[in-house]
Amino acid sequence: MDTTAQPSGTVATTAIVPSPNGAKPLEQHLVAESGQIMPLTMAGHLLPNPHDMLKMAQVGVRYNVTQWEQKWTMERATQGWDHCRPKSVYIAAIGSHWRERCWARVSDMLHYSNQNGLYAQLVEIQDRCDVPYDAMGVMRNEAILKAMNGWEFLCMIDTDVLPLPETLIRLLNRMESDGRSIIVPYVDEPGTQKVLHGPEQKKFSGVHPIRWAVLSFMLFRTSIFNAWPGGMFWDNPRGADEGYHFQKLYSLGHIPVVDTDIVVPTQSAPTYPLTVKYLSEADQKKFWDMKEAWRRAPPDRRPLSPGDPRQRDGMYLPFLKPPCPQCKKEMREIPLPDGVTFKCDACAQAAAQPSITVAGEVTASVPAIR
Repeated sequence: MDTTAQPSGTVATTAIVPSPNGAKPLEQHLVAESGQIMPLTMAGHLLPNPHDMLKMAQVGVRYNVTQWEQKWTMERATQGWDHCRPKSVYIAAIGSHWRERCWARVSDMLHYSNQNGLYAQLVEIQDRCDVPYDAMGVMRNEAILKAMNGWEFLCMIDTDVLPLPETLIRLLNRMESDGRSIIVPYVDEPGTQKVLHGPEQKKFSGVHPIRWAVLSFMLFRTSIFNAWPGGMFWDNPRGADEGYHFQKLYSLGHIPVVDTDIVVPTQSAPTYPLTVKYLSEADQKKFWDMKEAWRRAPPDRRPLSPGDPRQRDGMYLPFLKPPCPQCKKEMREIPLPDGVTFKCDACAQAAAQPSITVAGEVTASVPAIR
């Protein structure tokens, strides 16, 4: 399973195998015998004469913040087009009304993504609704506006999703390799077998084009919203549902796909405001009162395990490195198949030192004999 951000196209991610006809890899072709870096044409081919400045392509000098950014920039030089922050993802949570375990799972996804090649940020979009759902379009447009400030991708999520740590990277890798601009995972509604996209596709059946999908978890290439100045894409959700908005995207040639091999469960069933009007007046009031109570409840930002030391004032923050309970020095994080554990290298090193004891008491420590 692909769980790290990968270059798209045909750029090799493993050791380069020598060509049987003696051709050199592109990286070696770029370096002349003098050590000079030879210029490329717009198509990624070497110029016939690297010393002919009149035929040389435009030169660009870029300082990269990380090795990952340098890697993606080099890839884009021949496989795509430049971006100020390649593989950057703005994760916009629509609201801050986190259901149980959802903040922790999304935070783990954010942390894993940044550790494995992406530049990602998680931001809660302010709840601007007067009554439930009446300003959801405004909130989603605000997410677009924020993402348009230099982020290559926009990941829009609801606050009741339970992704795995590698979910975002897998979706982005699929989007890049297939040349897509919109991709969604297979969203799993709790306790039902209801399919939340159309036309319906079976779980674990690969990637399929679709007409619409529930808005619980979506990954967009931010540039598709350039067609709507100011990010004014989303309308009133009580009248303009998923089908309406996906038609707007389809009119510009953007066809979403669902990757059914990437499953994201939710803590609650999606809300369909257009269907609520068919309930009785009493049931409608009961429904909206329930939504309002949920909206006013405090967000659940606790860790998955109450004893997880990576929390501050009850808020789970996976990037925290907790201090050792004995020596108070920073502990080292050790990944496990089902989570993480922490180890104090200072205490472990001290415990490994042989000691001379008298009457059961430690009197001196001596270096280990090598």
